[in-house]
Amino acid sequence: LLLTNPGERIMDAGFGAGLNQFLFELDNPGLYGDISARIDQQVKRYLPYIQILNATYDSSATNPNLQTNFLFVQIEYLIKPLQVTDNLSLTLPND
Repeated sequence: LLLTNPGERIMDAGFGAGLNQFLFELDNPGLYGDISARIDQQVKRYLPYIQILNATYDSSATNPNLQTNFLFVQIEYLIKPLQVTDNLSLTLPND
């Protein structure tokens, strides 16, 4: 869901958060709100049994030691039926 670009999934053009598309946006902490909103929207629609608890970001805008066009995303989520929390970490671009 997170790495799929909208329009990639046949028969459901709205599926996908398209995180890779954000790599080429102007790198600033204000962009993280847009990313979080997109993730929340997609999770509520396609994974209603998941609740996003927290999302943290790291990039060259927040950490000058990182290279440009690099984004680290960590999402803490709850699987509602199981009452289990977990973390998902993504580094973009992914190799």
